[in-house]
Amino acid sequence: MSTSAEPHLSCLPFGGPRVGGYRWWWTVYSYVIVHKPLRGVVLEVTYVVAIIELAEGPHLVSNVAGVPVERVKIGMPVRVFFEKVTDAISLAKFKPREV
Repeated sequence: MSTSAEPHLSCLPFGGPRVGGYRWWWTVYSYVIVHKPLRGVVLEVTYVVAIIELAEGPHLVSNVAGVPVERVKIGMPVRVFFEKVTDAISLAKFKPREV
C-alpha cells in the first residue's frame, strides 16, 4: 500500500465521455437487484449491483442508480457519475446514458 500523497490514477478514464480524444462507452453486462439489506449494514434497498462493460473489454462492478430498478436491462448504455460518501471518498456509480 502506497503512503505517498500522490493522487491515485485509475486505469479507466472516468473524466467523461471524451478523454484524450477517445470516446468511452459503457453498457450493463449483467446485474442483480438487491431486495434485502446485508445483516448489520444500513443501506437503502432496493438497488442494482451491476457488471459494467467498457467497449474496449474491461469490466467493473458498481451500482446503477438514477433509474427505477425495473428499467435496468442488459445492454443498457450507461455513463459514470460520482457519489460523495465523505470529503475524501467518492464512489463511481452509473446511470442511464441519454442516447
